[in-house]
Amino acid sequence: MAFYSKGFIGLVIPGLGIVAFLIFEKNLKAILQMRLWLGVIIFLVMILPWFFALWHQGGTEHLKVFLLYNHLGRYIPGGVSGHHHPFWYYLIEFPGGFLPWSFLLIPVLYGSFSRAGHASVLSRRGLLFAKCWFFTGFVFLSLAATKRALYLLPIFAPFSILTAYYIDTTLQSRAFLKVEKLFLWISGLLPLGAGLVLTPLYFYLSGKLVPFSWGLAILVLAFSLVMVALSLVALTFLQKWKTGRFWIFASGAFVVLLVFILVGVLPVMDRHKSLVPFCEQVKATVPSDQPLYGYMPDETLRGAVPFYTGHFVEEIEDRGRLDEILKGDDPVFVVTRDKRQELEKEMLSTGRLSILFHYNMGSDRSLLLFTNRPEKTLEKDAQ
Repeated sequence: MAFYSKGFIGLVIPGLGIVAFLIFEKNLKAILQMRLWLGVIIFLVMILPWFFALWHQGGTEHLKVFLLYNHLGRYIPGGVSGHHHPFWYYLIEFPGGFLPWSFLLIPVLYGSFSRAGHASVLSRRGLLFAKCWFFTGFVFLSLAATKRALYLLPIFAPFSILTAYYIDTTLQSRAFLKVEKLFLWISGLLPLGAGLVLTPLYFYLSGKLVPFSWGLAILVLAFSLVMVALSLVALTFLQKWKTGRFWIFASGAFVVLLVFILVGVLPVMDRHKSLVPFCEQVKATVPSDQPLYGYMPDETLRGAVPFYTGHFVEEIEDRGRLDEILKGDDPVFVVTRDKRQELEKEMLSTGRLSILFHYNMGSDRSLLLFTNRPEKTLEKDAQ
């Protein structure tokens, strides 16, 4: 399942954690007891039909794209894939992706090492495995040239285990360092602050990002009051160092906050980030029998446009090929995902392309559909 989800990388991340765990346990002989030869046979039986189908459809070129471009190309510095970021990129992205529990990141890391010696043998081994899984995965992902925040998902799991263990230790002990006490108070104050600013923020943004609605305003106010109430109760218990009850109410406040984000914030963001409205316009504009081109498409455009429109995107990778296609008299439709109007200026400079429609995505990106026959398209719309 990991292979079919993410290729061989799906095996590498847990595999590194297991090997590192066995090294620290000084138990490499366990590898011989795993009967890996049988696992390899089962694995090959499951994946070889897929490789055969890939080769049958696209020959060695498809195999090359899968094995070299999507594996080595994403790992080697200066590789052909995009999303290149520096080594320390995930140090910034991980806290944001692990919210709201990332506020416990420092005490969790400290506690996973300082308190491991007081744990039972079974818990100690479990902590070691979680740490091996997390740190080897983090380093492996950081060494890769291609980095995206969503690649962190496999290592959220072990850090969740470490976080749960730390919270469990707070239920059994009242001996905390000052810095630990600080982060516990932050964990209670965060949802309180969110609850206090939620309603004023809604009234401030109404009319700018979302139309004002009394029904939505009442819903926001209800979420705010519940978060504030749960947070105040949690902080009251924290002041008395009743950490069990503190975590019950603090976690409840976090859950309410996350539910609000899911039902209230993400749908609004989706209107500005989703490719669906653009693709619906493309589907309604470009005839099904006409080719659809993509000028220097990124992987987002390659994946989304065919999925939502049903059009296969023929890629144009350079200006020379674009000029060659525009020499004919046939209608040409070209989509692109632009950044800071760089591709837009280049395509308009041909003198033969016009923008049919433009869709903003965030502050610096946009989706555009170009054509060399805008008048014909307008005639069709009029009819």
